[in-house]
Amino acid sequence: MSPSLDRFLRRVGLVRRARTAPPPAAVSTAVGAVLVLVPIALALAVYRSGTDPANVYPSAAGAPRPAKPPMLAVKGAPGTGDASLPKPPAASGLESLLPPKEALPAGVAAGEVSFYKPGGLSDRIDGREDIFILYGYEEAVVASYSVAGLPPGAALEVWIFKMKDTLRAFGIYSVDGDNPEAKDALLGERSAAVAPSVYFFRGPFFVKCQVAANLAGPPKDAAFSAANALAAAIDKAIGPREIAPMIGAFPPGANRGTTKFLPKDELDRDFLSDFFVAQYPEPRDGGTAPVELLFAPMKDAAAAEALLGRFRDYCKAAGKISRDEKGILEGEDAESLGFEARARGRFVLASSLFKDRAAARKLLDALAKSLEGK
Repeated sequence: MSPSLDRFLRRVGLVRRARTAPPPAAVSTAVGAVLVLVPIALALAVYRSGTDPANVYPSAAGAPRPAKPPMLAVKGAPGTGDASLPKPPAASGLESLLPPKEALPAGVAAGEVSFYKPGGLSDRIDGREDIFILYGYEEAVVASYSVAGLPPGAALEVWIFKMKDTLRAFGIYSVDGDNPEAKDALLGERSAAVAPSVYFFRGPFFVKCQVAANLAGPPKDAAFSAANALAAAIDKAIGPREIAPMIGAFPPGANRGTTKFLPKDELDRDFLSDFFVAQYPEPRDGGTAPVELLFAPMKDAAAAEALLGRFRDYCKAAGKISRDEKGILEGEDAESLGFEARARGRFVLASSLFKDRAAARKLLDALAKSLEGK
């Protein structure tokens, strides 16, 4: 589990915290930071409130969550407690994306392969499968490889997730792979490396190659080399895939690892879903601080206006709106950081957490232009 995914799980309430009353300061921040995606004080208040994950993302029409189906597995798969389970067929050909044994790099040997459907991964990833279900994973294959030079018990694992579509593959990549500490992997665009791990997405596939052990020196180098080689082989097997155009809609200059697609609002505003967010540096207070840009694609212009209306109602409760005209809202949060929201065509766009309104408006203008015609 990557650190960025762990942080995201805590933001959306999929990791329980002890029930305590939220501090008054956090309530003030929640009211003031109207269009802020991740204000720390409010996030802490949400975490500490003991939000029940079952209520954060209820199933359709409030129906109870279905019982978890049994995990598809090969002999000895973690969490089964049964070594006699038969090996199922490959999940929709995912196994064919793995490199054949004869094509493995020197010093790398194939091991166990396991297959999963939604509801069966919980044991394998410490009970945190909900985030993958939230992003719409349909099936997964996990392959284990031994790598010469690694300490006993350490293995390189390759995970291939088949997501609902490219957008959701990017979404899970953005929270489980890319992060501010990552660098472009050898695969280039749409890939990330945090040695010795490699992450990338292509079409509806999200792939990660990682070692669940702390490595340094030659073992780390060996694992990273093997991860890059396996990732390249899988990338070749998947082949060229088109990227969803909205993924590249943000203007250049965003901080590394901050461009994300989120299916639900992290601050529990249920009217905001399936939206994009990115952070940009703003010089202030002797350093830089993140300015946030977000946009939400809607069905049509009427739906965008309706969503802006939901923002307006939310903002009026805070009493921080300084400008309220058709299609635009402006104001400040409790810490005098600005926000602006617009309805443009079928999109709602917003910037927040800024001191320099002119610079933030320039970013918002660039985003609006990029989304024209989409």
